[in-house]
Amino acid sequence: SGARSLQRTNPEISVAGDVLFIVEGNDDLAEGRPVGSGIEYRVLGFHVQSVLDPYSTAKMAFGLTPEGADLEEAYVTWSGLVPSLSFTVGRFRQHFGVLNRWHDHDLDQVDYPEVIHATLGDGGLVSNGIIVTWFMPPLWSHASELQVELTDGSSEHLFTGEAFSAPNGMA
Repeated sequence: SGARSLQRTNPEISVAGDVLFIVEGNDDLAEGRPVGSGIEYRVLGFHVQSVLDPYSTAKMAFGLTPEGADLEEAYVTWSGLVPSLSFTVGRFRQHFGVLNRWHDHDLDQVDYPEVIHATLGDGGLVSNGIIVTWFMPPLWSHASELQVELTDGSSEHLFTGEAFSAPNGMA
């Protein structure tokens, strides 16, 4: 069993590509003649996840876009050090709704909804910080949790763009 437990520490590595096929047209499209088409490469994502020890897990995601490389997420989560609590530290997609937690290539549609773009900006809400999660005793459901996130507010769309800054428009 000792050899099997070592397998858990091997990293899980995945690669995902996001490529769009675009057809543009006008009135000629109704006659079956598209005006233009093409393929747009958006991102090639690399994701690495590894169990570091029985109490901690590390995750990292970065993408290669036509503009260059971008670190999307890199964080460590500690679970079980304190009963019913977990701690996450690093750069992560904040838990603001369901879709903000997903990367572009994970979406079941071409892009984020317009309300996400208008509210959180093009890249969504990604920040450096800490998350403390309390797994509450079952009150009215089988699983309840309370999560508190403290982040640096580095989103230029929502904040003034400086670490630990005021909401945009209030500075």
